Amino acid sequence: SSKAHIMGDDALLLKYLNPHLTAVCTSTPGGDPAPLLDSKLRPPSEESVPSEPPSLFLTLIDSVAARVVTRITLPYGTGPCALSVSENWVVAAYWNAKAKRQELASVSLHEGVIDRYGLSPFKVPEQESIFVARAAPPPVAL
Repeated sequence: SSKAHIMGDDALLLKYLNPHLTAVCTSTPGGDPAPLLDSKLRPPSEESVPSEPPSLFLTLIDSVAARVVTRITLPYGTGPCALSVSENWVVAAYWNAKAKRQELASVSLHEGVIDRYGLSPFKVPEQESIFVARAAPPPVAL
């Protein structure tokens, strides 16, 4: 496969190809009082206290540089969670507690963009031939 995706305006979207990318799925159970309300401002009855919904967190980690590449929150997500990493894509299958159904979330990671006129026989962008995890800039998650 190629290292770039051709956009509609002939720009190139560069893939973030990190062989050391690890995906981890964690969750919060929900049901706790919402952290945005101060305890003094809460109504006296416990029934009207808004509660925090369950959330699923998809964390992408660079295992060589030991840093978090990106973290995505999936509201109302609960386990079980199944993950798949391929090239610059991460796909998560999880249960949505609000909609009561199985859902898929996908994230694509990109290094950047080369505009339409940024590549020609006389103008070549500088790129590393070998991926160095510690020197790589953080990717853009779409």
